[in-house]
Amino acid sequence: PRVAVVGGIPVLNPGGQGLIALSSDWGLTWQVVDTSSYFDYFDVFFLDSLTGFVGGGTDTFPYDPVLLKTSDGGLSWQSVSLPQGAHTIRALYFANKKKGWAVGEMGSLIRTEDGGESWDTVNLGVSVTLYDVEFSDTLRGGVVGDSGVVFVTVDGGSSWSLKSPVGVKESYEYQGARFEVPIFVKGYITFSNPFEKPLLYDLIDPTGRVLRMGQLEPGLNRIPTGRMGIMFLRVKSLGKVFKILNVVISK
Repeated sequence: PRVAVVGGIPVLNPGGQGLIALSSDWGLTWQVVDTSSYFDYFDVFFLDSLTGFVGGGTDTFPYDPVLLKTSDGGLSWQSVSLPQGAHTIRALYFANKKKGWAVGEMGSLIRTEDGGESWDTVNLGVSVTLYDVEFSDTLRGGVVGDSGVVFVTVDGGSSWSLKSPVGVKESYEYQGARFEVPIFVKGYITFSNPFEKPLLYDLIDPTGRVLRMGQLEPGLNRIPTGRMGIMFLRVKSLGKVFKILNVVISK
């Protein structure tokens, strides 16, 4: 089985920005199959073992987008035409082999209904960076971005509602603390508590409903999720919230 990753690692690609690497042995060895001297690559999504997409673009204004497609399992990649108004792609998701979405800089949301052959823009009315998009089925999905922005659809993307999480606001009581980036895998989140005392956490869905509560011991913690999809991890001490993390639990 093949596994593809994207990134912009100067050590592997000293002359450019983005790269696409392919593994045929579950990540034991890697082959760089595509490099770019101009674009960063941020996400990869495969519809099946042969057909996949890579999204990215420039990391500075005017945030020119790029979308690449492979039909041979990642060995070769071709550029896909994007509509005017699209910007650098941060995340890709296909609800099925025909219907897909991509989000990114400056509030950019684009969609396809023909398997990525053509794309059109969707105006959400925001200009913040949108970092991820995911669907639980062909009807229900969500988009998350900067400034606590959460959009939810229940009709397959025909309409989107802004659903800022209820009661989830970030304060800066622990502004100087350094948090490790959480690692998200199927079924749980690993999170590092940098303090010498326990902290409390809430796992929250986009409507503000608390899915799980618990305690974070000093050091590395594993938090079970019990579900897939878009959630928020709210970390607090003595009732004061000081860290909010947008998380998307991968399948």
